[in-house]
Amino acid sequence: MLKEIKINTIILTILLVLIIAIYLLAENKANSSFTIITSLTAVKFIAISFQFMETKKANFFWKILVSLFVIAFLIGVFVLS
Repeated sequence: MLKEIKINTIILTILLVLIIAIYLLAENKANSSFTIITSLTAVKFIAISFQFMETKKANFFWKILVSLFVIAFLIGVFVLS
């Protein structure tokens, strides 16, 4: 139990750092920031889904489905931009 709390705290800290990084990149308005922001958003989605939604303990089908969703999201964003 203590190990899981420690891991959750680390993941939460990483997510907060990623949120701050995305905010600073969005305020910077650089040309390459769109790609970085989109990639960081995908990393955040994977971290939340596997750690806090406990997809890592779920059936293999759900792991593949989450991964395919992230890939479809990235492809859709980069094609439409």
